[in-house]
Amino acid sequence: MIVTAGRSQLLRHWLITTRATPDASGQKLQAQLLRSWASSQSVVTCMDFDSSGGLVVTGGVDNSVKVWDIPGYFCTHHLRGHNAPVSHVRFLPNQARVASVSDDFEIRVWDLVQAAAAGGRKGGPQCQMILRDHQSSITALEIGGPHGETLISAGKDQMINFWDVTVKKEDEGRREITRKPAHLLPVFEAVHAMCLLPNKLLAVVGEEGTVKLWDPIRRHCFDEKKASDFGVTGNFIHTFWISSMGEEGHLCTVGEDRTLTLWRAEVTEGDQPQRYHDARLDWHRQIMGDLDEVVSTKWIGKDRVIASFNDSNPRVVSGFSADPKSQISTVPLPGHEGTVLTIAVAGPGGKHGREAEALYALTGSKDQTARLWSLKTNKCLAVLKGHTGAVTGVALSQRRPGKAFTCSEDKTVKMWDIASVLGEGSAEGPVEITSAAATVVAHLKSANDVQCAPNDKLIASAGQDKLIKVWRVDAAGSLQHLE
Repeated sequence: MIVTAGRSQLLRHWLITTRATPDASGQKLQAQLLRSWASSQSVVTCMDFDSSGGLVVTGGVDNSVKVWDIPGYFCTHHLRGHNAPVSHVRFLPNQARVASVSDDFEIRVWDLVQAAAAGGRKGGPQCQMILRDHQSSITALEIGGPHGETLISAGKDQMINFWDVTVKKEDEGRREITRKPAHLLPVFEAVHAMCLLPNKLLAVVGEEGTVKLWDPIRRHCFDEKKASDFGVTGNFIHTFWISSMGEEGHLCTVGEDRTLTLWRAEVTEGDQPQRYHDARLDWHRQIMGDLDEVVSTKWIGKDRVIASFNDSNPRVVSGFSADPKSQISTVPLPGHEGTVLTIAVAGPGGKHGREAEALYALTGSKDQTARLWSLKTNKCLAVLKGHTGAVTGVALSQRRPGKAFTCSEDKTVKMWDIASVLGEGSAEGPVEITSAAATVVAHLKSANDVQCAPNDKLIASAGQDKLIKVWRVDAAGSLQHLE
């Protein structure tokens, strides 16, 4: 089930079902609208389901919190007390309590049983607990502990606060209990999003645009991942946890380009429970969002392609299968500093694409370089530098991988000896090759493309001078123009 809210002030209840596609090759989701009703709450800004799925809590710009009975589509509680629009609401697990956050930097905890009893009396005690300490907007709210005894809040004041929201004996009978944080975690950046992992570590996305893995007990940052290192254009802007039936869950980060990146949180246990010696985030999978313009593609296997999408990161896209359970995912190849314009691939014995798995890929970019990649490890093997304009065409020798060919806006065609760098890559990173084996001024205007013959003895180049030229690759390692 899904409940949605829009600017029309209507809440809509949807039933999501799956049905087979007409060709029976897979399944697709189908949404059926069951009911819509007025929220009478101005614009709804946030909502949360309770664990039973029978109640939904909403927060609005009218400073109020409402609890709705979904089977009956009526409001069970109208909670007032905030002095600013409500930005986050959460049900506390296994309790009849709700936590809400407003733009006045305040967190309120509501006891629904107590609120219902007081609802008929003007000024009755609806709010059970008020949590104050943040000095700026609260941007994230998480629940800790199996019974919701801890609330975790993060804000633009660069602090993550841990609140004990259990009702103690001395609190019984008190109205609007005020609490201070039980524990503070300074993270030294304004927090945009936060996620509590099952192992009690915190994943934090902040104004720096990275995702960081924090141990809140030791106040220690174990790991940090930059978006640009994993092919995401822009920064990370959000994070949340994905749990799936029968499988381990994954941390998910959202990039500004709407790319979803899934991570595994790997920990090294210490000498006490939840006292970790070390922890790190391991890249697991990436799901593309907005692809933008597709510039170049090449088949590199039965269900894989390598493609560039009008940015600096070519991607290996896999999952093109008739199996309805197959999932399309991407592996970014970061390194270029300009838009990737062209791609070439090579496989064993000249075969690649759907005939055989390609072993290597060569990409050319507006950053005036070409990069050679191992498609087995997705590592960059070499960077070819020497052109003084954008690299507009690339090719690889087919029969015997070992030579690369590039052309550029600088009117030249270059041949490169890459035999010494072929393999799976090293920990030291790519080799920089700055001297081409041969260079010819091939065209009077920008060269647009270059291709290699299947026997590796000829190449052809095309330019904006409206000419196609054929070149012989001689044994001496030079390029000879065939008149």
